[in-house]
Amino acid sequence: MIKNILSIFGTRLLVSVGNMVFFLALARAMGPELQGVVSYQLMLVGLLVLGGSLGLDAAAVYYLNRMGVSARAYLVRIAPVLIFSIMGSAGLVGLLYRQGLLGVEGMRTSLLLGFSLLIFPMELMISLIRSLWIARERIREYNTIEVIQSLVLYLLVGLVLVFRPESPALVLSMYLLDRTVVVLLLTRRLRAQPLDTATTPAGPAPRLREILRYSVFPWMSNVFAMLNIRLDTLMVAWFVLRVPTVRPADLGLYTICMIAVGRLQDVQMAIQVAFYPRVASLERTEAATLAARFYRITSPVYILLLLVMVVAGWPVLWMVGADYVRAYPSLIVLTFGIMALRANSGVLSMYFSAQGRPHVPTLVNGAGVVANVFLNLLLIPRYGILGAALGTAGAAGLTKGLLVLAFLHEGAGYRRDLWLKASDLREAWLVMRQQVTTHRLNPWRKTEDA
Repeated sequence: MIKNILSIFGTRLLVSVGNMVFFLALARAMGPELQGVVSYQLMLVGLLVLGGSLGLDAAAVYYLNRMGVSARAYLVRIAPVLIFSIMGSAGLVGLLYRQGLLGVEGMRTSLLLGFSLLIFPMELMISLIRSLWIARERIREYNTIEVIQSLVLYLLVGLVLVFRPESPALVLSMYLLDRTVVVLLLTRRLRAQPLDTATTPAGPAPRLREILRYSVFPWMSNVFAMLNIRLDTLMVAWFVLRVPTVRPADLGLYTICMIAVGRLQDVQMAIQVAFYPRVASLERTEAATLAARFYRITSPVYILLLLVMVVAGWPVLWMVGADYVRAYPSLIVLTFGIMALRANSGVLSMYFSAQGRPHVPTLVNGAGVVANVFLNLLLIPRYGILGAALGTAGAAGLTKGLLVLAFLHEGAGYRRDLWLKASDLREAWLVMRQQVTTHRLNPWRKTEDA
């Protein structure tokens, strides 16, 4: 599993660096207001994908890994409800658009919304297939498609930024073209190498009601978790039209902060992607031990990322443009809340979901959403985007505390199981050193015979 984490992490790191450079160029070329329009629409797509999936992408790991279900049977079983969910999600967004509840004036255009609604089902399909690859532990393909998707996007949007940087619609059309290319590549790959082979389990899928009974609680938990770190952006956009302390350019400043923190969250994603299928295959005692260990050893990683942002955040914002520098306090507060406070508790949330108790993280993250709304309503009108960041950090602290308390009720001891130990650091260092010294790209790599 450590090898898979390092493989996914290496790809995520490469893509994250590329994405950061890409968004720096986009923000610099378009300016805060237009960049805010594009980023807001892309964030809306992300929320649609998470909401429209109904947790069926994550549930695939459980049913294929632990229950031995055929990938083909699983896809056939979930197809009707997934299609209905896509149509319902798009209809809900259309209704919100007609009511004028989707943000500032520059975003309330049918063309931009149309591109977002076309990107949404393609993004959902890509997410589902990648989850099935994770279930089959086809990590190389998982990594490859992510790199290809990023490179194609850089090329297409880069051309737009050179010739038409003032057009958010044209930028979004390139995102749509990029996802179309990726879907075609995925289709070709699956035909060449199906998910079900002679050596993989190929049992029948359970009834749809049973699948949904398993998937809905983790899905609700993930929706709430996403809202805990995206709701502030939605509310900043909503307040732009309603309070003088929030201006249209502030949305662009805040979204660039969220994008920067999102690149750091790629590290968290790499850890959790490899953690989930393994913890889903373990019994409760072993799973709790593994979750506690990952909670411990990932804490220094996230604190280190916070320190990196403290040092590099201001220069990065300055590189984007002088107008973005005033977002630095919000960037640091966001990073502290999302990474230093909350990130390592993600493995505890996944532990409960994998062990058949998804209602625990659902309730915890639901409480976080309520706190987030309350804090944002209180702080954004007074402090603008800094208030949004403070609200998110406060909700992050609450959800982490509740998850830790829930895990301690499993019989764990805080100092015994969740307190970082020197042996954890030594083990992580030895594993990483071994992977580096034996990697095929290392010209001085050691072989087993050496």
